[in-house]
Amino acid sequence: CGGLMKSPNGTFKSPGHPRNYDNNLDCVWTITVDPGERVFLSFFNFHLEVANDCKYDNVKVVNDSQGDSVVELGTWCGTNIPALFTSTNNTISVLFHSDRSDVFPGFLAKWSIENCGGLITTGQSGTIKSPGYPDNYATNLDCVWVINLHPRQRVHLSFVNFVLEDDSDCDYDNLKVQDGDGRGDSAVDLGTWCGSDAPPPLKSTNSTLTITFHSDYSEVFAGFFATWFTER
Repeated sequence: CGGLMKSPNGTFKSPGHPRNYDNNLDCVWTITVDPGERVFLSFFNFHLEVANDCKYDNVKVVNDSQGDSVVELGTWCGTNIPALFTSTNNTISVLFHSDRSDVFPGFLAKWSIENCGGLITTGQSGTIKSPGYPDNYATNLDCVWVINLHPRQRVHLSFVNFVLEDDSDCDYDNLKVQDGDGRGDSAVDLGTWCGSDAPPPLKSTNSTLTITFHSDYSEVFAGFFATWFTER
């Protein structure tokens, strides 16, 4: 229950997830990456006991600062998925508490270093690329980019270069694009791609697109380079 994680990316979850967690838990996960890097943290499948002030079961995220001081980024419960976080330094911690009564399925969370995924909330255009591009990406990556802009804007996404491991079902290395926030149940899958057949130009129906890139433990390739822009 909890632990110290030092890898550049990974996942952690409440004990038992997707089954219900136990009562009377106090778990602390601390993610520390190399100095100079920052941590991108996102939550999925979030379901805790609900309370107006989250005094029963809750998740708290803190940004570890220099020395002994910490900055609390928020406390969550119920089914409201926590915000997307980017740490201000190389360490961030997640604290999970459950009380003596009701239990629920809990949560799944993913983290990566900042150049493997990120939250994009400003700008009219930009680029997204696999880590290391145009050199080969690494194994065992799970990167999530969320483009979340002004509510009246729509996001256009186009892939300039695209080379991943090929597989008929895209089970090994793959890229998935979702219309909406892919952390919740409301996002619509626009497709999953692998090999050298690049996704077609894509457009969101609202202000948010989610791009998820996964690589497995074996073969690696040059990856992808994509551009995005917005329109009203």
